[in-house]
Amino acid sequence: MFFQQWSGINALLYYGPTLMYSLGLRGDTITLLGSGGVGIVQFLAVLPAILYIDRLGRKPLLEGGGIVMGLSHFCIAVLVWFYQDSWASHHFAAWLAVGFVYLFTAAYGMSFGPVGWILPSEVLPLSVRGKGVSVATASNWINNFFVALIIPRFLAASATGTLLTFSAACFAASLWSRIFVPETANVSLEEIDSLFKSDVGKDDAEIKQEIMKQVGLDKLLRELSSDVGSE
Repeated sequence: MFFQQWSGINALLYYGPTLMYSLGLRGDTITLLGSGGVGIVQFLAVLPAILYIDRLGRKPLLEGGGIVMGLSHFCIAVLVWFYQDSWASHHFAAWLAVGFVYLFTAAYGMSFGPVGWILPSEVLPLSVRGKGVSVATASNWINNFFVALIIPRFLAASATGTLLTFSAACFAASLWSRIFVPETANVSLEEIDSLFKSDVGKDDAEIKQEIMKQVGLDKLLRELSSDVGSE
């Protein structure tokens, strides 16, 4: 959740018009391109992620998404560095920067956007899942608050520096995903513990077995298995 917010997505949603204005765009298209366009691209990018996230896996999406987002921020920062005082005479550079904004948004919509909400519920055992997801959600909104609070000052001080900060956060997120995030696609709760080399879910497994024993479900399953085997 930390990297999800510091990737810069909500900075674009909140201050997209300000960023577009800094790129030399004027008129009513500022709001449309800065907020509306980013929202539409993000919505469209989430759709293939929903369809293929189990096939592609969480880890590759996070790694690839972080790299694409980091490169997009970096390219925008370079364009701003070279053309921030001459956008009027370099319209192609301005629109190229807008293209990288949309590329970043699409990469986010296919990676950190959906996966950031899926992982907390997959890696936590049932006994602590509610509390764990609550902490993850709180982290998301706390970091969202700080991003919304400080980004206007960052942009006013240095748009290039702000974009490079987001770029570094995205590359760090990709590296963090590669080193620390396990692949949880099609992994059962019982197998999650082995991925983290932990016994946190052991109590849940014991409780599950005890409940199955009390209601006679384990006996029923054994009988069904024996019937299938005899056939």
